[in-house]
Amino acid sequence: MFLLFAYFFSYAYEIKVDTVIVECNDVQVEQLIISISNIDEDTLWIWFDNRVVKDEPRYIKQYLMKGLCNECFSFFDIATDPNMDGSWWKESTSIKHFIKCLMPSQTFTIVLYNENAKRDKKRENINNTWQHLVKIYKQNMIVTCCPGINTSYGINRISYPYSTIVYPLLRVCD
Repeated sequence: MFLLFAYFFSYAYEIKVDTVIVECNDVQVEQLIISISNIDEDTLWIWFDNRVVKDEPRYIKQYLMKGLCNECFSFFDIATDPNMDGSWWKESTSIKHFIKCLMPSQTFTIVLYNENAKRDKKRENINNTWQHLVKIYKQNMIVTCCPGINTSYGINRISYPYSTIVYPLLRVCD
């Protein structure tokens, strides 16, 4: 078990990380269970991206304002256009199009799993991978970079609606 208190950049959240390994026949499944608790008064925005971030404001603006695909709207468009109808989230939505807005006093759990043959020596160590993949930003930073994106109807449209998400590590890293 790994517990992290994050107070850098004025963020206040707790992260608890557990690893579970299950072996059956010649297959080993490693699960990394990451629980993020928002202990701040501000909403946290969480998403997955394997890029290294050097200029956070520029990165946030590009991530939220870039179209989800060549013919698609951006998260910003979906959140700020009052004519958009319904929720962005569908069961088959790609992990690359994932955003979770974690309200104060709530907890969100991410389960990443990796399946390997027991004899596979080149196994990915998912304990070291999650910190590079999971991006967490405070809402006031999001609003500074993309003013207006924090409307209540907009957040409800783009935020993943459940308290847990499960993904294979390979799909997250692609």
